[in-house]
Amino acid sequence: MPYSLQDILKSIDIPFELKGDACIEVDSFMPVEHARKGALSFIDAGAGHKEQTARDTQASVIICDLAEKQLPDDKCFILTRNPKLAFVKAVSALTSTQQEYGIHPAATVHPEAEIHPKTYIGPYTVIGQCRIGKGTVIYGHCCLYDRVDMGEQVTVNAGCVIGAAGFGFVRDENGIPHRFPHVGGVIIENHVEIGANTCIDRGSLGNTVIREGAKIDDMVHIGHNCTIGRYSYIISNAELGGSSVVGDYCWVAPSSTIINKARIGNRVTVGLGASVFRNIPDGETWLGYPAQPAGQFARLQLKLKKLFKQ
Repeated sequence: MPYSLQDILKSIDIPFELKGDACIEVDSFMPVEHARKGALSFIDAGAGHKEQTARDTQASVIICDLAEKQLPDDKCFILTRNPKLAFVKAVSALTSTQQEYGIHPAATVHPEAEIHPKTYIGPYTVIGQCRIGKGTVIYGHCCLYDRVDMGEQVTVNAGCVIGAAGFGFVRDENGIPHRFPHVGGVIIENHVEIGANTCIDRGSLGNTVIREGAKIDDMVHIGHNCTIGRYSYIISNAELGGSSVVGDYCWVAPSSTIINKARIGNRVTVGLGASVFRNIPDGETWLGYPAQPAGQFARLQLKLKKLFKQ
């Protein structure tokens, strides 16, 4: 299906300039390195060799942040400070479809669940005594236990388990474990996305809380009484121990681990595979095992490199 350039420009609501033929049409969306004629592509602001990429690509329309003097004459360019964001806005607007709402006949829903009419519950999903807000989409084979309070425009992908009891036990004098009561719930605020096969435990005496706009990837485990801050990213295979706190606008990288009760500040980056055993102040990047500030980690790696060369 061809899209006019004017339709593309209407969907980009951030500042931009147009350089090239305003009457051009595109018929596909492709990576800039593999694009063919007729495609819309983008060159990320942080990419290397951007000028050469702009000359080599076969894409007809390229979103980028190059200066006008760096542009070839045979293509159309949309110039903006955040090309990837502009590309996302354009493609999302042009390819969006109307979400159908309703409860699939193969779903099981508690009779006292409060579910907004404009929600979607997929096949073989089980909904306990929960509240689910407007515009929320829960795909198939999910299980929401009782006391899950889910806001508006939440997306829960297939296979998620939300609200199961956390891993909490107390041993008696004979070493026999007794389960700690988990009578809390899970609060998921608006515009949260939860990836496939992710597990979010309910709180023990309080609640597990996922704040507005947080994005949780596939196969993540979030323990009981955790709090995930606003617009933070928790990436695949990450593990958060019980009662740990992640602040706002954080990035918790794949396969990283945060020990129970650790507190992660706002705008923190936890690196790939890092294991966090201490609290992290606002704005820092921590790497390694055990996790430590990025500068300290780099100095340690340099020392080790010198040591093994001897």
